[in-house]
Amino acid sequence: MNRRGHDIGGIRNGRDSYGGAWEKFGDGQLDIAGGMAELLRRGHSTIALLGHSFGGISTAAYAASILKWWPHWLSVRRAAAERTT
Repeated sequence: MNRRGHDIGGIRNGRDSYGGAWEKFGDGQLDIAGGMAELLRRGHSTIALLGHSFGGISTAAYAASILKWWPHWLSVRRAAAERTT
């Protein structure tokens, strides 16, 4: 998935700027969280996070931030899956 900062910069609608030159670190984290939420909603429980350049920094920071709750979430999800089979 592309985060909002995937290009160095551009202009949308004749005035709205976007891209890495204007990206706020927290916005990239929200983009990754949104992508993760969508993958989880679709039933994926094994997800690889990869990034290049600033995306690598954003991905590593996001991965570090979720380490505290991810194992618990997976155990809850696995237990629920076992109850339905």
